[in-house]
Amino acid sequence: MSFVDVPLDAEQFEFSLPHALCLVGEEQYLLGAGGLFVASSLAVTVSVERRGGEFSIAFNGGGAEAELAGPQMEALRQRWDVALAEKAVVDPACLEGLCVRLRFDDELAACPPAVLVTSPAAAAALTVAALAAGFELESLTDIEVARRACDVLQAVRGSPQTSDRFYGPVLTTLAGGALHVEPGRQALNVQQLLPPESLLLALAEGVVPASQRAGNEDEAAHALRAAVERNRGVVERGDAGFEALFEIGKDILDDRQVTMVYGLLRVRQMTEEFLEHLGEPYVDNDRLAEICDEESMILRDYFGFPDRPFERARARAVAAGALGCKLTRVLGDWPAAVVLAPGRRDDVREALEAEFERVRFLPVDVDPAGLRWGGIELPDGED
Repeated sequence: MSFVDVPLDAEQFEFSLPHALCLVGEEQYLLGAGGLFVASSLAVTVSVERRGGEFSIAFNGGGAEAELAGPQMEALRQRWDVALAEKAVVDPACLEGLCVRLRFDDELAACPPAVLVTSPAAAAALTVAALAAGFELESLTDIEVARRACDVLQAVRGSPQTSDRFYGPVLTTLAGGALHVEPGRQALNVQQLLPPESLLLALAEGVVPASQRAGNEDEAAHALRAAVERNRGVVERGDAGFEALFEIGKDILDDRQVTMVYGLLRVRQMTEEFLEHLGEPYVDNDRLAEICDEESMILRDYFGFPDRPFERARARAVAAGALGCKLTRVLGDWPAAVVLAPGRRDDVREALEAEFERVRFLPVDVDPAGLRWGGIELPDGED
């Protein structure tokens, strides 16, 4: 994927980026393995203006009529300022006089403002804006841009985890489509394996704060390191990895830690088996639904995913004709669910909305483009 640079005489420009959803592989970055991501039809739109003064960032949308404000937003803006200057651009002076405004889709009103403005799409948007302003964008690959955006986001969040955690959704946000993404690598197009017009995103208010995820991931990462130190065969593919894991004694891993590592290995195995069908003339949608259901169980039972807002909705969706439902975390951390309902999406949505008043069900499609430029004249042949 190539990027265009913004013309030197452009005083303002616009672009948009889709929010990415993870269908399979929520925690696979811990193994250095890949997940399945889709660029959704929910987007963040960005306007950039060079108007003098200090560098400034503004956030709008997400169900709020006015600009997102308050002490928390101001603190996050300051963190973005520092992270972009230190991690995104070669020369921080290029940010002077730049005003960047992000507007989030109003349909994401169930998600707190702090979640919106620290999402992978927000990181990609602000990094692209900074690189374009510094005339660096054209010389970088999508992998390089994604890496910088991941480093920026990690700095803003103060996350102890590796920035690989954000790589899948950030690269998908930039590239668009349905992709299999491994940390630091180019993506594989898996659009053929996904049924069109089939996804419903379920968003609920009042779910467990995102901070609990970090603790579970830290424990899983610690367990994986301890297991590999005892027996490197744990990370082997196929049955060998499972056999090595179950040979490790309880003096190294307790039962909870064993199940965490098992869950990581099992999701990797399912993902690899699913990808083997790429290129076949017939796509069995039940395969993806079964993987989504099994990973949801792993996330709930082994990683403490807060499924209570979605437990009944998942059962009702299947009763209404959905093939399955995947627990996931949108915008980086916010617990949500994706319903897979090929050919029945409207019927399933109607049934769910009639029963669950405090959960929003949003039909989402795959955005094939990813980064979309607007408000500037592109060179011939670019779109």
